[in-house]
Amino acid sequence: MNFKIYNNIGVLTEVLASIKATIPSELNAFRDESFAALKQKVKELSSRAITIDYGWVVNIKPGEQGQVHNHPTYPLVAVYYVNVASNCGDLVLHDKDQTHIVPCNDSLIIFPGHLYHHIETNNSSQTRTSIGMHLIVKPST
Repeated sequence: MNFKIYNNIGVLTEVLASIKATIPSELNAFRDESFAALKQKVKELSSRAITIDYGWVVNIKPGEQGQVHNHPTYPLVAVYYVNVASNCGDLVLHDKDQTHIVPCNDSLIIFPGHLYHHIETNNSSQTRTSIGMHLIVKPST
């Protein structure tokens, strides 16, 4: 799903509605709150000249993990945690010290696109749902 957000909340609403449709129906109870928070965080980022170029939903089932990769063509990437449980797999940033980030519902993590990273094995009994995003920085005007 390709989308661009500038400071147009109408476009943002359409994008969030489109993403919502991809989340399994069993997540209905909490997703509206999560997307309201995401909408606010994206709006805050937009006012700082950062936009979302591309976004996708990531579902890591119990026993699965994410492979080591990076996003070298984007200056920044972000992960928004929609539904995570205890022990569902840390986000590991392959910086100097291999930083482990414990996922937390309704949190947004932003890091450099060139940085290699992966998701550890989901050892919980629930699917770990997050939204990945490629961010770009708008030129100063």
